[in-house]
Amino acid sequence: MKIIAMIERSAGNDTVGEMWTETKSFNETSTLLDVYEWVASKTNRTGFLKEVTTNIKLSVDQSE
Repeated sequence: MKIIAMIERSAGNDTVGEMWTETKSFNETSTLLDVYEWVASKTNRTGFLKEVTTNIKLSVDQSE
């Protein structure tokens, strides 16, 4: 089983600029901390439990 994490990104703000969704696949033994660390790295946050202000969507890969 794979877990897919998705975050919405933009170069600007919500109404102006380019917008896209970044995705990453995690295996079933990954923890929420693993997901959080990936999100923090994508949003230019570093260190343990830095404030992340983005929506994180999780889904289960149905293709397996």
